[in-house]
Amino acid sequence: MSARPTLSVVVPLRNEEAVLPEFRRRLMKAVDATPGGCEVIYVEHWLRYTVSGWSGDLYGHSHAFPRGTIWLFAVLALLPLSRGAGRTTRGPARSGRRQGKACGTRARGVAGGPARSAIDFAGGGRPNTHDCLNVGLKVMALQYSTPLRSYLNLGRTHAILGCFLAFSLLFILLPGLDHRVSALFYDDGFYMASQRWTNVLHGSVPWFVCTSIALLLSAYVFNRLFKRNLLGVDGRKVAYLLLVLTLGGGLIVNGILKDGFDRVRPRNIEEFGGTEQFTPAYVIGSGCDRNCSFSSGDAAGAFFSLAFMLAFKPKRAITTAAVGYGVLVSAARIASGAHFLSDTVTSFFVMLIVADALYYRMFLFNPAPVVLAPPIEPAPVPIQAALISAAEKP
Repeated sequence: MSARPTLSVVVPLRNEEAVLPEFRRRLMKAVDATPGGCEVIYVEHWLRYTVSGWSGDLYGHSHAFPRGTIWLFAVLALLPLSRGAGRTTRGPARSGRRQGKACGTRARGVAGGPARSAIDFAGGGRPNTHDCLNVGLKVMALQYSTPLRSYLNLGRTHAILGCFLAFSLLFILLPGLDHRVSALFYDDGFYMASQRWTNVLHGSVPWFVCTSIALLLSAYVFNRLFKRNLLGVDGRKVAYLLLVLTLGGGLIVNGILKDGFDRVRPRNIEEFGGTEQFTPAYVIGSGCDRNCSFSSGDAAGAFFSLAFMLAFKPKRAITTAAVGYGVLVSAARIASGAHFLSDTVTSFFVMLIVADALYYRMFLFNPAPVVLAPPIEPAPVPIQAALISAAEKP
């Protein structure tokens, strides 16, 4: 018996709003009239990826994600590079675990029953001949503590978050501060917007970010291929710097703050010759649709230098230059009427907090030692005999 014929139909999804309903009606009619099985294949048109404002493929699952989600996908894509970045040192932890297992088993054998140490549950094993009863069990073991709580307990974390909170309250309580600072550079227009130094600093940010990442990846590939240690670049540092740029400059600044607050730029408000209303810092506006003012993407890109400062620990002069570069770029954007003071200050703290927190998690965090109380010693034999005899009496 011959196989039943199969009809395969490829439907390009182009202008489906006008074409697809009628085409589907005709297709279903043809399918019903076709003997045997029928396979219908829908394919996406390539113009969806090459034409800006493509209106086709409205059913697509990619449109279900909010704006800025691409940065989260970028972070997930970078996770393989950071494999093992958060691991603690293996030597003390492994030896401590073995010691804990032996001592815990010994304690259980003497004390008996439910009197088990915390490490006992990690595994069994025969008792070690080392006597663990007369000393307290203070061993290095893997502790499942949260690095976030450890980071929040640091003094420098309190200082950074305290300064950020202080500046935020300053801009909230004095909303006119942004307006007054921008007014210093306005005289019938932002006259510094066309000056060379502001344009050079503004244009240098993409070059700085792209060049630094290219050099970083080149050094990493060189070290991997030739087994060298050029500038100490390894996979962990590469992952750290890419995560800082992606999370701080990408997801938080450009993905969440810019698209979430819709703040109008200084040059577009009524006080400076524009048509929109001034919106204070941390207040959601409605006069901007895309590429808004709060917070500054250029300042975030310039303060990406803070991550390099933490990763490579350069000399004080280079550190000062890195911070100074971010300050100059921020000043150029304020003088050009592109950003308010609060936009650049917020971007500075966002990049500083992200860089510092990730650096602590990936390079400094080490679980604290687990301190266990001494095992419970058995009662002397006369006391045991008295207890047993008392329990046997009616």
